[in-house]
Parts: sequence; structure tokens; C-alpha cells
Amino acid sequence: MPTEEMEIEGSLIKVNGRVYNKYIVNQDRTLRENVFKTYMKSLKNVNGSISSLFNMRYQLCFDIAKEKGYKSILDQVIGEDNLDMKILENLISFVHENLPLLEHYINLKKKKLGVEEFHFYDLNINSDYNPKYSFIEGIEIVKNALKDLGSKYESVLNQVLVGGMIDAFPNKHKFGGGYHFRNYTKPMILMNYKENFREVATIGHELGHAVNGILIRDNQEFQNFHFSIFLSEIPSTVNEDRVEEYMYKQAEKENKIIHLEQILDKTITAIFFQTMLLEFQKALCERIEKGEYVNAEEINQTFLTLLKEYYPSMTIDEESKYLWQTRLHMFYDVHRYYNFQYAVGKITALVINKNIKEGKINDYFEFLKVGGSKPTLEALSIAGIDLTKKEVYVDAFLYLERLLKDYDALLENAS
Repeated sequence: MPTEEMEIEGSLIKVNGRVYNKYIVNQDRTLRENVFKTYMKSLKNVNGSISSLFNMRYQLCFDIAKEKGYKSILDQVIGEDNLDMKILENLISFVHENLPLLEHYINLKKKKLGVEEFHFYDLNINSDYNPKYSFIEGIEIVKNALKDLGSKYESVLNQVLVGGMIDAFPNKHKFGGGYHFRNYTKPMILMNYKENFREVATIGHELGHAVNGILIRDNQEFQNFHFSIFLSEIPSTVNEDRVEEYMYKQAEKENKIIHLEQILDKTITAIFFQTMLLEFQKALCERIEKGEYVNAEEINQTFLTLLKEYYPSMTIDEESKYLWQTRLHMFYDVHRYYNFQYAVGKITALVINKNIKEGKINDYFEFLKVGGSKPTLEALSIAGIDLTKKEVYVDAFLYLERLLKDYDALLENAS
């Protein structure tokens, strides 16, 4: 993608995705604003091409869905994963019902920053607080955070840790990010650990995948080893949430607010922003499925309208309408309608962690063994989760409400 340039720290730099992600969390507000606007200008330059790609991609997806006997792309996604459309209805309904929680959070962040207007580039700002943990120290934190999962879980966790299954550190030509590669013989974890406290939770996340894989391998035949992506992200998210909550509780009083912000930012992004992307994708796909071509400006305005609906307390800059182009899952072949799975996966993980705190560990441990031997919703029922029932969503949003009360109290004490 052709990228615009701007001066950053005395050098002329092309603002690509990596540069944008690095500086959009900088404490210098003017720098954040300029990086945001420069990157949006780059996205504007390719807006027509990416919009055409979007139309072609989803027309192809619709053709494939029809060939397989489905009435829509979403119908295929729901059908192939053995899900229920009631899950999406519940998700959208409860998210809209709880939009005041999102508005309250934005207002709290606005108050903390001391600004009259709050923009998209103000959402996630790194603080000076950044304790360093070696990889070994990070592992110990994860193990302590997961102790409540019991000795059986710890035993499998130790298999991964001593089994040569983790490539932990950055290296020349190494693929970026953190990933788990699922296979029947031995799980492999690829990371780029940089001793940042925020990355400790990533260790827990990837280990959640690996332990899940070993438990399935040890309890299922090969043909039942692979299972839906929808289910695969739940054990990793459960772990990540437990690690972050553990670090929050262990933090010194003056640092708790940083840890709680990390938890809130991730939770709110996963539930609210991803559901907004679901509505965005659904609205456009329904038009494409009717044989319409949705032009670039119509796509942009659909996204902008949803941003304003979800974030009424935020000043939505006109350039924000190009942000949808950064959501790469919309263009990956296997990730049609993947965004709602982030949201529902997060809600499921929150409720599972609530159940674990209440001592319901065996149900969760049995769920980790299921793999592809049962349909998705039947597998979740083993963990005590029924996503077609409203109670699951109520529990998740009550948890979020409690976090916001804690955040409000910490802000009051800090002022």
C-alpha cells in the first residue's frame, strides 16, 4: 500500500500499519493526532481499490454459500460451525442495551485525560509504567495465575513448558506476533516476547491453546482432533483473562489503574467494537447478496454511522470512516464473519472464569478434552455455557459493570 510520510522524532517516516500501531499509543497527543490523520490519508488513497476488493470477495463468498445450499454467507458460517442464529441476536441485543457502559467508560477516560473532546486516537495510550519481566518470570506469573485450574491442568501445562514447544524470542526474518500452531503430534508456540508486562498475558493465551491441544490429542482420535475456530479461542482467552486479573490484584496500589485499563480496553474492544464490526459486515453483505454493488463512499458512511452510534461521547473525525480497511479479518478467506466470534468468545471466557471461581473446574476441564467429537454448542454445554440463553450475557455485562465501578473508584482516589 502506498503510504504517506510525516516527520517523527526528527526523521521523515512512512506511516504504514506498523508505524501507526507504534505511535497511536504515544503519550504525545499532537503526535498521535498527526499519525492518525497521516495514516487515514494513506487509507483514503486506496479506498476505491479496497472497496472493490471487498465487493468481489463477498460476492465470491456468497456464490460459494449458494453452491453449498446456504441462503447467505452468514447462514453458511452459522451452519458449518453448528451454531445458532439466536447467538447473534442475543449478542447484538445485549450490546445495544449496554451501550451506556461503553459511553461511561469513554467519559471516564476523557476525565482522566482532562480533555473536552475525546477522539479515536485517545482510546489507548501507553503510560510510563512498564515493568519488565524475563520470559522465565513471565512463566511463573502465568503458572501462579492458573493455579485455580487444578493439578491436572498444571501437569499438562508443565508438559508444554519442558517439551521444547515454545519459540519465545524475536529473531531476524521471524514472523511477527504470537501464534499457536495446532497439530496432532505436538503443539508449537511462536512468540516475539519483549519483556513487556503486557506480553505476559500473551504467554498465558498461547499456553491455553497448547494445553487444550494436548488434552484433545490425549482423549480423542485423530479425526476428532480438529474443531471450530469458534471454540479454539475460548481456552486461550480464559487464560489471558486470568493472568491479567492476577497481575491487577498483585500490582501496587498506585499501578492498579494501569492494569485495570488494560483489562477494560481489551474487554470493551472485544465485545463492543467487534460487535460493531459484525453489524457493519452484515449490513454490507446483505446488500451484496441482493446483487448490489456497494461503492466506497457507501461503505465508508456505513462504518462512520456505526461509529457515531456506538461512541456518542467521542468526537468522530471524518477521517475515521477509513478505519474499516485495517480490519484484515474481513479479507481472510477462512474468517468470514469472524468478528462476532471474538465478542462471543470473550463473553464465554468471562462466564467460564466466573464459574471457575465458584469451584466448577471439572466441567471446564472436561470441555478442554472434547475437540471435534461434539457439535459446537453441545461441547460448550459441557462447560455449563448455553449461548442461546440470555443469562450468559447478563453475567458478562455485570462483570464489566463491576470493573467500571472499580475503575471509577481508582480515578477518584488518584485525583
